[in-house]
Amino acid sequence: MNYQEEIKLLKQNNDNVESKAIEVMIFIDECNPKIKEIEKNIARINSEIEIVEKEVGEKIKVISDAVKKLREKREMVIFKIPKDVLARYEETKAKKGGIAVAVLKDRFCDICNMEIPSGDAEKIKDLNKFHKCPLCGRMLIIYRGGIDEIKAGIEN
Repeated sequence: MNYQEEIKLLKQNNDNVESKAIEVMIFIDECNPKIKEIEKNIARINSEIEIVEKEVGEKIKVISDAVKKLREKREMVIFKIPKDVLARYEETKAKKGGIAVAVLKDRFCDICNMEIPSGDAEKIKDLNKFHKCPLCGRMLIIYRGGIDEIKAGIEN
């Protein structure tokens, strides 16, 4: 009788295990389409990442080439600048976050956007002297027609 009871319990336990196994298999079958869809999305996203990485690599190369050309231009121009002016430029650049030169156009500094008092603006017209913006402290150059082309050449 004990054996029969034990056999009955084992059959019931076996039925429970089989039911659980069937539930798991059904769940797996239900998840397979979702898994395949997710795998397709992952493949699509990976291909998009590769395209973006390629574009970024190309843009980095273009920018690196442009920086190299600008550095070469800078080296050529530096030799033409008097050493004392170059030293002032480097000092101002270090103090002012990398921007040392401002353009004075219509009595306005293009960096701080403040109007220079007329007395100071008259003093700045002397091209043979070194001038600083009285408000932001950057080196000032007076606006001339060629400045826009120079800026455009540097920005491109």
